[in-house]
Amino acid sequence: MGSFWHNQFVIERDVVTSADYNYHYSKLLYEQALGNFKTLTQNITVNTGMLKYLNGAENVAGKPNENYARELFELFTIGKGPLISEGNYTNYTELDIREAAKVLTGWRTNSTTNSSNFDLSKHDKTTKTFSEIFNFQAIVNNGENEYKNLIEMIFAKKETARYIVRKLYRWFVYYRIDAEIEAQIIEPLATLFVENNFEIKPLLKKLLCSEHFFDDNLKGCTIKNPLEFTVGMLRQLEYKDPGSKNLVAQYGMWYWIYDQAKLQTLRLTNPPDVAGWPAWYLAPAFNQLWINSVTIPYKSNFVVSIIKSGVRPVSGFDRQYIDPFKVAYLANKPEDINDLLKTLTDLLFPHPATDEQIKELKEILIPGLPDFEWTVEWNKYVNDPANTNQKNAVANMLKNLLVKICSLAEYQLI
Repeated sequence: MGSFWHNQFVIERDVVTSADYNYHYSKLLYEQALGNFKTLTQNITVNTGMLKYLNGAENVAGKPNENYARELFELFTIGKGPLISEGNYTNYTELDIREAAKVLTGWRTNSTTNSSNFDLSKHDKTTKTFSEIFNFQAIVNNGENEYKNLIEMIFAKKETARYIVRKLYRWFVYYRIDAEIEAQIIEPLATLFVENNFEIKPLLKKLLCSEHFFDDNLKGCTIKNPLEFTVGMLRQLEYKDPGSKNLVAQYGMWYWIYDQAKLQTLRLTNPPDVAGWPAWYLAPAFNQLWINSVTIPYKSNFVVSIIKSGVRPVSGFDRQYIDPFKVAYLANKPEDINDLLKTLTDLLFPHPATDEQIKELKEILIPGLPDFEWTVEWNKYVNDPANTNQKNAVANMLKNLLVKICSLAEYQLI
């Protein structure tokens, strides 16, 4: 959910530049990730990182800056809806953006205290009147609390609830929302969201515990994003990082993982623009954008590096690998090739492997040989673990198997 909000309330680290502002932005998202959407929207509005990123700190009476006001409507809360006329959408108009910008005047950032503050002398004290979409609602001068009145007005429209529910559905379930899903899933969830005053937990519980979420047709329908691919593989394959006793190596590995996702076009904390990553919003491709001629070689290199060649996170520290035996022991009977392959494919594929796939994987371990030959090789290792040659032989077979599994198209799905 912290990542979800980062893709929702976007700032770019390289634009903000202040490490303190970026830290407090991330801290806010993670602390309130499962809290209240309305409260989070209020807090992000006056967050130093957001004020810097969307020029909120430059928004003053007589010379309003509309950047944040526009994104507050368009991307952060209610969404556009169909275009009605030039610059005017179903859910807001250009007038609403101009008036909202006036509401938001007066907020500043302080790089010494790393905090935001309200300067009444720079605030537009006039009455702001919004469009017919908002029933010509007027927001009178309310000083430093005026932005909360604006957010209350936006959240009073049910489309705000629908908009965020659709985003959560695309994030957790599937990117395509047809009329049936809109009526049977989105609308009831939006109603629940409003009834719970925009609390996130009840909404997520309803969605993630629903029969719909566990529908077989929705398993393996989404391509993993680069973080799900990299971090997910390390967790599934029982990788243990160097630990807090070796902080330099531990941070080195974390940075390597970050860099691997970056190479696959997800640079955490640095989305390409204020809309976030295209794979989460750009129809009709959506998450298919994670797979392309640029990312495929980097995915392959990641698989081989962490399973076979190893990664040296920092000079002077041991290479880091997946322990193939630890993975094999996830099976009840690792000596049984069928039990081993079923365990691994059930863990790593969204759907059971086909007979043809199992046959292909057996060829990695025992090319052209009967099943019992794997049992013979495994038991040789178990009965004489000090035999380095036998241990390495079995380890290499397992490594080749894991590389093959994690390189298949099925492994890209979640």
